Amino acid sequence: MANLLSFGIVPGTSTAGLAIEANSRELEYVLRFDAPVTDTEEVLLVEQLPFPGYTYPFNDTLKCTSVSVSPEPNNQSVWRARAQFDATGLAVNEGFAYDFKPGVNLINQVARGAYWASVEDEFPVWDDIYDTPIIVIENSAGDPFAEPLQTVQYNRTFSWWQIENAATGRIIDDGSIYEFIGTINRNETKICGQTIGAGQAIIKQIEPVLYYYRPPFTLSSQMRWKTQYTVEINATGSWIDRVLDQGYDAYLKKSETDSTLIKRPIKLADLPYNSSKVKNSDANDGMIQQPVKLDGDG
Repeated sequence: MANLLSFGIVPGTSTAGLAIEANSRELEYVLRFDAPVTDTEEVLLVEQLPFPGYTYPFNDTLKCTSVSVSPEPNNQSVWRARAQFDATGLAVNEGFAYDFKPGVNLINQVARGAYWASVEDEFPVWDDIYDTPIIVIENSAGDPFAEPLQTVQYNRTFSWWQIENAATGRIIDDGSIYEFIGTINRNETKICGQTIGAGQAIIKQIEPVLYYYRPPFTLSSQMRWKTQYTVEINATGSWIDRVLDQGYDAYLKKSETDSTLIKRPIKLADLPYNSSKVKNSDANDGMIQQPVKLDGDG
């Protein structure tokens, strides 16, 4: 292997470009060896030579995007290298998110909410609405609309791609990564500086493709998985389905004289808003005809 005698920027060969949408530089280097060099790998391994991702010597906002080397036509002990530097240059590392893009997903759905038809009813505060079980909007006669009212829900989306490590590559190979589609976040997290509550984010897409990847500051390329992810945020709170706690049976007193709690059918006399108008012993104390709300403890 030849020894490097000298390395430096060739005077008067650097070029630059500056525009509203672009900022670039190009430097030419000369490398002199003590013997002819026939292998480009030997030249590319010179420690002083910039690598893609390397910071421009005179402007740390510019990164090297490409390097090309070639020998002098009649003297292979002298090589020249040209390095391109751009503001968009970056070193791609595995597991880091790149090309991060926010967006929005518009969902048309039947309007739902807690609504009051009577002008005598006091308008609720928003906190009460969130605590109130959701009901379908009805007309003034108490019937659902023949053509349900439609509303638009604006769900934020976030997408990015990343180069996967070996462990994630294995679950892509065996297909088990697709089991994560439709899963939600168990714990609170942050995206773009905003707190996302538990259960509010769902993985909508996982799209891996094979990709020739060169780790930063290495010469060899590897075949790796490059995966595009899309996450959607539920604008109304959570992707966890909520079902109203209601039914025909409950744990109630065995009788008027026996306070032992047993699971039995709910009667009219058991209803809290009955106010003793109907007693357990009355003949008209029948079974409820519609499910009633429970208290979360049966």
